[in-house]
Amino acid sequence: MTQAEFSVILAKIARFYPRFYENQDAKQVNRDWFPYFEDNSFQTVNRAVDACISTLKFAPTVADIKAQIVESYQQDKPTSIQAFQVIAAAVKKATDRTAAAEQFNGLPPILRKLVGDPDTLRDWHSVSADAFQTVIMSAIRESYTELVKREAKYYAFPAELQQAEQWRIEAPAAAALPEPVREKTLDDVIADREKKSEEYRKHFGIEPNPEYANRVAAFKTPMTKEDLKRMEYAERKKEALLKKIGV
Repeated sequence: MTQAEFSVILAKIARFYPRFYENQDAKQVNRDWFPYFEDNSFQTVNRAVDACISTLKFAPTVADIKAQIVESYQQDKPTSIQAFQVIAAAVKKATDRTAAAEQFNGLPPILRKLVGDPDTLRDWHSVSADAFQTVIMSAIRESYTELVKREAKYYAFPAELQQAEQWRIEAPAAAALPEPVREKTLDDVIADREKKSEEYRKHFGIEPNPEYANRVAAFKTPMTKEDLKRMEYAERKKEALLKKIGV
């Protein structure tokens, strides 16, 4: 918002509260108040002032207008149950890592911040419906409500104060989201072992063994039709040999 636009805001306040500038210099009030609102849009501040005019008997202070901006920010956000429904829909489709990543990237920024990472969606996909609809739903709704309040207060600050308070907006939400216990898949076990092996090699300065990597890759590669045919042929040959020798 420009200084000229803010002058229009102050003029509106003065029209509805004739004693607003009493014992004050109008230009000085503009200079003192403007830094607190220059990072907000004219529409946002004007709407907040309209709310103050409708509810306050005396002229609003900076804090009164900022409080209305915070409240407006919260009202513009989905409710906690709506946020949970969006997350629940993403969880339902997060059947594997690729799908989880797609669903995570499709969430609104505030919900991505709340969930944390795609793996969380995949983890929640594996828990029972009862656990998800009770414990996890409660934690998501509580955390979302806290995050919306924190963001609203943060964005009401002037730019200089936002920089000082940056850690608050990036900190985890107050209610810790539960981490469901899930049974590890084969991919998880292999990934864990590879990670531990890599840490061990780095610690002792050991070069990676390409043969081991090839074995792991072969183990993780799905079998082709030719591989299955060779296995079936080997099994038939083995059975014929055992039958021939009377075993």
